[in-house]
Formats: sequence, C-alpha cells, structure tokens
Amino acid sequence: MITTARIAGVDWVFVAPNDDTGVALLKLEGKELKLVRHIGDDQPSGGALGPHDMSVVMDEILHKPVLYIANGFEGWRAYDVSDPAKLVHLATMVNVGAAQGYTHTVIGQKVGSKRLVASIQEVGSNTLTIFDATDFSKPIPIAQWQADRTDPTTPQHNIQLLDGKLYVAHYTHGMYVFDLAKMDTSPAGFLALKPMAHFAPVKAATPQPSPVNFASVWDVYVHEGLVYVNDVAAGVSVVGFGCLEPGNEAQTSVN
Repeated sequence: MITTARIAGVDWVFVAPNDDTGVALLKLEGKELKLVRHIGDDQPSGGALGPHDMSVVMDEILHKPVLYIANGFEGWRAYDVSDPAKLVHLATMVNVGAAQGYTHTVIGQKVGSKRLVASIQEVGSNTLTIFDATDFSKPIPIAQWQADRTDPTTPQHNIQLLDGKLYVAHYTHGMYVFDLAKMDTSPAGFLALKPMAHFAPVKAATPQPSPVNFASVWDVYVHEGLVYVNDVAAGVSVVGFGCLEPGNEAQTSVN
C-alpha cells in the first residue's frame, strides 16, 4: 500500500509492502525516488503481513503532520512526520477487546476538543473501534461496533474521517456513516455506537461472496461534498448526503 504527502515543500512516499519489514520511506528527488529509511521495523512485528493502510493528517492539536499506520495484527501506530527523515514515535496501540483481527485501516482527527482515532479490521473479528487519543501516550478505546454481532467475521475495509463524520466501506453490508461528534463517551456508551446513515448500491450485480466475504462495497471517498461508493461488481455510485454540500471543495477526504 502507498500514501504520499508533501511536507515542508518535499514530496514523500510511504510504502507498506506487507512483508513485515515496516514501512519504507522514500523521498522524491527530481524524477527519482530514493529510499531514506524503514519505519517501524525496529518495533514489535505486525504479524505475518505487517503494516497495511496509512494516512498522513495535519494534526489540529499538535499542528504537525501525523502519519497513522494500520499495523496488521498488532493494532496501529502514529508518528510525527514534521521531518520524515527524523520522525518521532507518538503512539503504539495494540488490538483490544473483540477486535482481534487484522487491522487494515486507521485515521485520526480532532473532533470537538478531542483527537479521535478510528480503526477497522479486515480479517478475523472485524470490529470498528474508536479511540480517544487526545493524549497520544494513553490512547483509550471508547467505542466498538459490528454490523452483525452474531457474525463478526464479515469484513470492513476502507474508511474516511471528515468533519467528525466517519465513512465506513463494509463489503457485503454497504457503506455506513457515523457521527463521532455525538458519541456517548461514557462507559455505558462503549457498545452504543450506531450509524447515522447507511447506503447500499441499488442495482448491485454482486456475485456470491468469497469464503471471507470480500464482495460488494470495499471503498468510500468524499470529494467536494459528494460521496463516492465503490462496489466490486456494480461499480461506483455517486451519493448525495444531507450533511454535505455538493461542490464544496473543502469537503474532501484527506487520506
């Protein structure tokens, strides 16, 4: 998996090869990419596959760019990448509770006064988990959700976090939206997280799911106030959402 970021006028490429060697950091010099270092290969392994999705977010609390890494069976990590060649480790969060699956995607954002981090699993016990990581040294899981608690192995996939709304692509279940600004953050709210909206393609020509249910909706992206939902078989649906303003350039996913 690959993500890119321009930091202090320099173009960087982060590559997760899924071979448990961490994340390769490359710098664009002219027309050539040069390997600078590996990130995370000096810390506990992410399992047989190692890191997967990554996102670079301008953190509104630190006012610095932060790299989030979904670290396979080991949970997630976060780094200050103000200077990617001399990055600073901020957090390592292992899998917790029911979410003992392969952590596929993670992203964080300031919501209200808190930094909230969302992560999903793609293989195993597939659980959406929300963390309060306002203090990176002490991330706290505050909510978990599964589309069907009687069948927790149905996989989730890519996510987007924009203006406090979390968009989740959930393979055979469609796409869900959660309003993280209105979460019940008390202990009683840990399992009370519910979606505020749900979409499934109207004419999905989805084949029979694979043994691990990799079928139907697998990606979601918000661009200029419209939600793009990608179905493996049915293609892309462009969806209007009442909490967004079509044409608003600011309402675009950043990862």
